[in-house]
Amino acid sequence: MEEPHRRVRPWESTEPLPATQRDGGGVSTYVQSICRRLRTNDDSFSDGVLDLHGKTVSEADVQAIAGVLVVNQKVTHLDMRDTELELEAALALARMLPFTQRLTHLKLGKNPKFSTEGTTELIQVLPSTKLTYLNLAFNVLGDDAAEALGRVLSLTQLTHLNLCGTRITHPGAQSLSRFLPSTSLTYLNLNYNRLGNDGIIMLARGLPTNVTHLNLCCVHCDGQGISALAAVMSAHEITHLDIGENPIGNEGAIVMANVLPSTHLSHLHMNMCSIDKEGIVALAEALPDGQRMVQLGLSGNHIAIEGAIAMAKSLTFTALTHLALRNVKMGDGTMEALAKGLQYTRLTNLDLCNNRIGNKGIAALTHALPQTQLNRLMLRDNQIGVEGAAALTTTLPYTHITELGLSSNHIGNEGIAALTKALPSTRLTHLDLISNRIGEDGMAAMANDLQFAHLTHLILGDNSINVKGAVALADGLPNTQLTHLVLKDNAIGDVGAQAIARALRKTELTHLDLRNNGIGNIGAKALAEAIPKSRLTHLDIHGNDERLDEGKIVLRMTLYPFSQLIHLGL
Repeated sequence: MEEPHRRVRPWESTEPLPATQRDGGGVSTYVQSICRRLRTNDDSFSDGVLDLHGKTVSEADVQAIAGVLVVNQKVTHLDMRDTELELEAALALARMLPFTQRLTHLKLGKNPKFSTEGTTELIQVLPSTKLTYLNLAFNVLGDDAAEALGRVLSLTQLTHLNLCGTRITHPGAQSLSRFLPSTSLTYLNLNYNRLGNDGIIMLARGLPTNVTHLNLCCVHCDGQGISALAAVMSAHEITHLDIGENPIGNEGAIVMANVLPSTHLSHLHMNMCSIDKEGIVALAEALPDGQRMVQLGLSGNHIAIEGAIAMAKSLTFTALTHLALRNVKMGDGTMEALAKGLQYTRLTNLDLCNNRIGNKGIAALTHALPQTQLNRLMLRDNQIGVEGAAALTTTLPYTHITELGLSSNHIGNEGIAALTKALPSTRLTHLDLISNRIGEDGMAAMANDLQFAHLTHLILGDNSINVKGAVALADGLPNTQLTHLVLKDNAIGDVGAQAIARALRKTELTHLDLRNNGIGNIGAKALAEAIPKSRLTHLDIHGNDERLDEGKIVLRMTLYPFSQLIHLGL
């Protein structure tokens, strides 16, 4: 389940808060600001989210927040992941929870200092809370805490529980399995715990029938554990299953293929599972009978030509819309076999990154693309080069593709010139060109065609864009539809930053990423001057000149309400 996206608050700093910025009672200045808004129930929390993710939060901070949350009528989601919660702060949080008015979602992941004692205290108060969503990922729980949690689960209102990477092993899984049947859980994440085959077998026996999302990635089970899970799948409502990064091999793949038609699965992820052609063929042949299946992830396995042929034959008869085949040792021959089955399918998203399909493979793919429904195609690190880029330009105008990923493909200036010339005739809105050896000549070519394209998102990180390249690009930015521009890890310097700053007020840009570009105070001040006259809401300028002291000060002064800028990464 994806974490909900939320705008950063105007009053939230994106840098760690110095310990000195605290009042006499130890409450940090930004928490004081939060508390003032919480007390008045102002519109800063109209979406119900209080996001402290990544901040350093003290016991005094937690107590201050707790004191106002009990009367606040808007906050339903509290995100305190990676906040370095110490034991006393954890205890203060636990004591506060039963008295909150509307809090239903709590994220406490990545707080290793939380300790077992803090976790135990939290577990004890859960039945007295209104929480339906709890994230404890990557905290130290262990088997004893897992058992304690299991004992109270049926007394809680929890439907979503994330225990990813919490050091639960077979005994903990066994304890949980005894209590799970009487819970209301629909989402359970146990990724990155050493459950082993015994743990999975016990879990399968106690799995609630109402669970729809089950994540068991990297739990150290093989075909034996997956066989036990598969045996109960038909009696359950599981629609989303992740068993990736487990060495289930062909045995596990064949078992899953056999039960697939009798399950409710719509999303199945079996990435990096040591599956080769035999298992891939079995899964491919079962897909037409699993008509609920819309997303399949097989990245990191060995598809081979035989697997590609079987998949090609089946795709037309499936309901699949998303297929991930990253790093499956494809090569051009396997790509040619797969491409034949792409036509006339329901696929809208295809991920073929890290396969080195080369020019022959890209030629086969481009031939098939006009007869597909694809709108998102990921081709990172496939060695397509200039020739492959040219092949794409001839077919892209006749496709439905709106998002194209071409990073790390050695396209160069020549390839980018051909590609950008075709842009106005395509439907592309998102284009990723990270690490493609694009320099000032490529930027000059792109600048000429950008204003006629439909692009809203352009990613040009880690190329060879220097001052001249940045100036050329800046000249082409006005009158484009771009809202997101990423130029991180280049060398545009102060002059390049000044050129982009001059163009900002004439653009639709809301997000600009200029990290690691050798920008100093001069460039930063130019950006600061331009921001109030622009539409920019997000600016990231991390990793530039270490002496960017004056620039940081003036940039901070542009934050809302002095402009529309609500996120500033320094």
